[in-house]
Amino acid sequence: MNSFLQPRAERYRYLPRERAARTALPWIVALMVFLATLGVAAGIGLGSGVGALGRDFRGEITVQIVEPNPDLLPRQRDAVAAMLRSDGQVSGVRVLAEAELNRLLEPWLGGADLGDTLPMPAMIDARLDRGADLDRLERRVRALSPGAVIDDHARWFAPIGTLAAVLAGIALLAAVLLAAATAAIVVLGTRAGLSRHHESIAVLHLMGAEDSSVAALFQYRLARTALIGATTGFLLAVAVILLVGRLLANIGSGLVSASYLPLWGWAALLLVPVGAVALALYTSRLTVERALRHSL
Repeated sequence: MNSFLQPRAERYRYLPRERAARTALPWIVALMVFLATLGVAAGIGLGSGVGALGRDFRGEITVQIVEPNPDLLPRQRDAVAAMLRSDGQVSGVRVLAEAELNRLLEPWLGGADLGDTLPMPAMIDARLDRGADLDRLERRVRALSPGAVIDDHARWFAPIGTLAAVLAGIALLAAVLLAAATAAIVVLGTRAGLSRHHESIAVLHLMGAEDSSVAALFQYRLARTALIGATTGFLLAVAVILLVGRLLANIGSGLVSASYLPLWGWAALLLVPVGAVALALYTSRLTVERALRHSL
């Protein structure tokens, strides 16, 4: 660090030098920054995943036509599909082929040709325009196929989205609590430093040093310690985030794989170590000034 930034008492070694790595404070700060970075990343990632899937599911519906009579099923399917295509509030109508239905059921029922052994429903995917009347559409579908069911994807996703949003909030709250714990640890570390250097501080006062000069000295030392710990914890957290992100990308679908860190999310993560150092600076100076004021 540039010697110009060092307080005069530090530059002329009026206080004994200390190696930050030999104290517990930088490692505790590293742990706090590591956990806080992971908490912020989890909160932002889950929030992004919920938003992305919510946008994908908004307006998406699936019409499931269940008809025991195999002779009536194709006619009802074609009639419902034609009605949906003619409706002004519906777009992107697509009838799922039997091969697609077999692929959807294969993970649970195996890869056999299920259409020969089980009565397969007809499935139609569609997208509703914003403000479309789902109840009206459901009445029209059931008029053509009494056994039809409309699955609203957004309605199905709502409880999962709420849970993910709550988990994201808890992760961000945990990061805030870790910041408060970091401040408390810095206070304890600063008080311990004042106790260790009590005689040196008394000599500085006899030489005419003001409380602000002594506070600047401890602020500088705590800044170095916090910077070492915050950098270490942040780099470890980034390595874990990249590793987890690569593993989630292999999942391929669902809320977990949709959770990602946008560009602004990475910028927000940088605020964690910067905020930790700033918090250490402010807390240490405040602690020293208050302790010296009460000692007079």
